[in-house]
Amino acid sequence: WTGEIPTIYRQLVSPVAQTWLGVPLATLSQPNFQVNVSGLSGIPLLSAAMVQRNGSHCIEISVNGVRALVTLELEIWRGDGTFVGVLKRDRALPKFGAADAPQLVLRNREGCPVLLLVTTWRDASGCDFKLGSVAAGSLVERATAVRRPAGRLPCDHYEVVVNQNLDAVLVIAMLLAAVCFDSPCATLAAPGRQSATPGGSVMSLS
Repeated sequence: WTGEIPTIYRQLVSPVAQTWLGVPLATLSQPNFQVNVSGLSGIPLLSAAMVQRNGSHCIEISVNGVRALVTLELEIWRGDGTFVGVLKRDRALPKFGAADAPQLVLRNREGCPVLLLVTTWRDASGCDFKLGSVAAGSLVERATAVRRPAGRLPCDHYEVVVNQNLDAVLVIAMLLAAVCFDSPCATLAAPGRQSATPGGSVMSLS
């Protein structure tokens, strides 16, 4: 793949170690939510909120201000309004996840594939995911998001593990896009969320 992997928030890119994040599950199916995303120590590192902008739902991801915005159309924007990429289902790509599950590819403005989000497990309560890039016909794993029961966190949560040199904010944005918003395959949506009617692109941050 030729698309360069973008960085949204450099402070959450670890050059030497994996980054562990916990995303509480219960609130993600609510029409509006605000959730803290914690690190390994349990201290919140960032927050995500479902809000309305220009009449459409979108997700704001904040670390000392809004760093990323995810729209109903599965577009990801930086907080300053610059375009990061859009998630699309791509049937032409080899199948890397569960046999009956969709996979989403992040493409940049030029349409080049950058990262692939695949469903590794799907059941009645939702999906687990793997995120990677494709090299020589193989998926190079860069992050995982697996549902875990209460333990490390006091509630059921996604355990997100981000490999070195990948932006954790970008990973959270891709995960929440798949879990919270209808994609071309509605089974990616979190349980309990009503199908949303796509609106116009939410580029304005005013």
